[in-house]
Amino acid sequence: WRVILVYSLPFFLYILYLAFSKNKTFLKHTEVIKKEISPFLNPYMIFIFLSIGVDIFIVRKYLELVIFVLSCLWIIGISAYQLKSHHSFKCALTFLILCPIFIFANMDWVAEKCAIWVYLFLTMGTIHAIIEIKSGESQRLRNFFAAISNFKKYTKISSKSVHDTTKF
Repeated sequence: WRVILVYSLPFFLYILYLAFSKNKTFLKHTEVIKKEISPFLNPYMIFIFLSIGVDIFIVRKYLELVIFVLSCLWIIGISAYQLKSHHSFKCALTFLILCPIFIFANMDWVAEKCAIWVYLFLTMGTIHAIIEIKSGESQRLRNFFAAISNFKKYTKISSKSVHDTTKF
C-alpha cells in the first residue's frame, strides 16, 4: 500500500491544485463528473459497491455464491434505477484500470478478483446492451422493464411505512 500511496501522491496533489485554483475549465469537468457519478450515489448502489469492495479487498477466497448474489443485486439495481448499459462498461473499465496497479503493488489476488469483476461487468453490460436494443423493438420487453422499475417505488413506500410506525 505504501508503494501505491507514494506513486499516486503527485496525482492527488495535482487534483487538489486544480480543485482549489480559479480554473474555470476544471469546474466544468467537475459538473460532468458529478452528472456521471450521480446514478451511483443512492444507498442501494453504494451498498453494492461496498460489498464488491469487501469481496475484492478483504475476502481472499473465491466464493461463487457471493459473486452470483452481488451480480444479481447489480442487475436488480440497474433495472430499478433504469441505468444504461454504459454504466456497467464504466465499472468494468474502472476495475480494468485497477488490475495493473495491484499487480505492480504485488497484490496478485486482488488483481485477480478485479479481473473477475471486469469480466462480470463486461458480460452484464453486453447482455444489457442487447436487451436495450431489443426492448426498443418489443412492447413485451418494455412492459417487463416498466414492471421492474416499479421496484424503486415499493422500496420508498416501505421505508416511509417503517418511519411512520416508529412515531408511536
